[in-house]
Amino acid sequence: MQNDLTKGPIGKGILVFLLPLLASTLIQQLYNTVDLIFVGKFCGTKATAAI
Repeated sequence: MQNDLTKGPIGKGILVFLLPLLASTLIQQLYNTVDLIFVGKFCGTKATAAI
């Protein structure tokens, strides 16, 4: 599937472009949060500060 961002409604084109970026950012942030929780739980405050 190929999207041409120069034709058609701009709002839909931007939304189609933005959704994968938002999804990957959310997944990356969740991974970092879970990683920080586990490190804090098992390794202590110094290791948490290093992250």
